[in-house]
Amino acid sequence: MIITLVAAASAASLDNVEVGGVWGTPLAENPTAIWWNPAGLSQAHGTQVLIEGAPTLGHVTYVREDPYNPGTDTFRLQGVLPFAGISSDFGVKGLGVGAALIVPFVRGGEAESAAAGPASFAMNRADVRTINGALAVGYQPEGVPVALGISGQFVHSEWTANLDTELTTSLDSQIAALGQDSGYTDAQIENQDYAANLDFGKLSDNTFTFSAGIHADLEPFKLALAYVHGTSLQNAGDVTMNLNCPPTTDTLGRFGAEAYGLCYATMAAHAVVAYKLPGRLQGALGFAPNDDTALQFMGAYVFWSAYKDFDITVKDVENLNDLQNPAAAPLLNQHRFWARDNVDTYWLGVDGKFRIKDIVILGARVIYDHHGVPNVALSPNNVDTDVFSLAPSVTVDIKNKVRIGASYGHSFFTARDVDDNGFAVTLDQENRNEDRYFYPQMNGQYSGSIDRIGVVVSGRFGVKEEDEGKAPF
Repeated sequence: MIITLVAAASAASLDNVEVGGVWGTPLAENPTAIWWNPAGLSQAHGTQVLIEGAPTLGHVTYVREDPYNPGTDTFRLQGVLPFAGISSDFGVKGLGVGAALIVPFVRGGEAESAAAGPASFAMNRADVRTINGALAVGYQPEGVPVALGISGQFVHSEWTANLDTELTTSLDSQIAALGQDSGYTDAQIENQDYAANLDFGKLSDNTFTFSAGIHADLEPFKLALAYVHGTSLQNAGDVTMNLNCPPTTDTLGRFGAEAYGLCYATMAAHAVVAYKLPGRLQGALGFAPNDDTALQFMGAYVFWSAYKDFDITVKDVENLNDLQNPAAAPLLNQHRFWARDNVDTYWLGVDGKFRIKDIVILGARVIYDHHGVPNVALSPNNVDTDVFSLAPSVTVDIKNKVRIGASYGHSFFTARDVDDNGFAVTLDQENRNEDRYFYPQMNGQYSGSIDRIGVVVSGRFGVKEEDEGKAPF
C-alpha cells in the first residue's frame, strides 16, 4: 500500500510583479530599485526611505469536469505584502547604496469549504513565498550617461501545504501481489475512505542570489535593463500523514491496512520539497520631458522553464513513529516528482505619473502577464492564466521630501478551459502515466481575480541644493 506522497504550491508563476507598488519599476530611482534594477540607485539624491504595505485579496475558482468527482472549488487568499527599503548617496555624486526587505514570490490560498472538494487531491490549503533581504549599490561616473548596479540577496523560502492523496492504486497493487483481485474500479480512486491527508508544516530553506543592471540617462529618454538570477530551493521540514481506512465491507483492503498498522493512523515524517525559481530579464524605456511627467514602457522575460518539477522526498518514518509493523516504513518513505512544466514567458506594462498642482501626483499602470503553464500541467495547485492588471494611484508630495500615496489594483484572470490535462490516475497498470503525471486529472475551467490596495510612505532627505528640484523618476 505505497502512499502517493505529493505536495502543492498554490500557483505556478509565483512572481509578484508589483514589488514596491506603483513606485516600483525597472527605471525606479527610489529604494524599490534594489529589486528592479540596482543601477537606478545611482540616480537617487540624498537619503530615501520607502515603505509599502499592500492588503491583498484574491480568489481562484475551479470548476472540475470529471465523470467520478465533478464540482466546484473556490480558493481564497488574503494577506499584506510588505516592502521596506532605504538608500543613500552618502554625499557622493553618482553613488547609491541601498538595503531592502522584499517579497518577490508569493501565492497562497485556502478552500472555502472545509469538506473535501473536487480539488482536494491537488490542494486544500497552501502558502508559498520567498522573503529576500537585499543589499545593492549603483554608480554612475561623472560625465558618463550610463550607470551600473549590482545587488546581493539573502533568500528565505517558506512552503506549506495541505492536500489529500489517493491510496487506491497502491492498495490494489498490494492485493494483486497476493494473487487476489481487489475488485476496485477507477471510480473509487478519489474515495475518501481510500485516502490520506498530508499536512506539510512550514518547510523552509535559505539561499542566496544576485541581480545586476544598467541605467542610461539619454535626456529626455531613460533606458533600464536588469538581470535577476534564479535560485534553487530545497524546502525542508515536517509532514503529518493522517490515514483513513477502507470500510469493513472491503475485507482485503481493510485487512491490509490493519496488518501494516495504518488504519486511521497518524504518522510523522520529515519532508523536502525542491524546485527552481526562474531568472529574469526586466527592463523599461522611459520618457520624462520634465520633473512633472514620467511615462514608462516596461516588461520582463521570465525563464519559467526552470520550474519543471516538484522534487518531493518524505523520509524518517521509522525514526519518528512507534510503528506497529516495521514494514510500514518503506511504504511511507517516498521520493517522487510532480510536473510543473512551466515554459518561458513574459509580461508587459505601461506606467504613467503626472504632477498636478505641485503636491499631487496622479498615476496609472496597465500590465499584461502572459501565462507560463501549458494545459498538460494545469491544476488548482499549478494555476496560471493570462492576467490583465489595472492600477490607478494618487500621491501627495510634500515639498518633494515626504510622499504619502495610495493605489488600488485589480487583476483580471482570463478564464482557461482545459480538456487535455496530462494528469491521470488509473488502476490499469499498462496505461499508467509516468510518475510525474500520476495524479488525478484536473480538466475544467480556471478563473479568478486579485485586488490589491497599496499604501506607501516615502521620505527624501539630505538632498544637495543643486539637486533639490530633481524629483525621483
